[in-house]
Amino acid sequence: MTQTTSTADEIDFQAAQWLLRHDAGLAAPELAALHAWLAADARHQHAWDALARTDALLASLPAQRVAAFS
Repeated sequence: MTQTTSTADEIDFQAAQWLLRHDAGLAAPELAALHAWLAADARHQHAWDALARTDALLASLPAQRVAAFS
């Protein structure tokens, strides 16, 4: 695995952690930390956007279709 791949995987992991925390509800200081993380690196925003799109797509699927994949 290259350094770039490792870094990309870590950013994706961090984005997933932030999305889970965001969906659970963030207090003002946590929301500020999320915004700082997003602003710190364009790759952070890109990973967040990609994950948020996937999350929205999955949320829009009918429950029966989701159950079929479990």
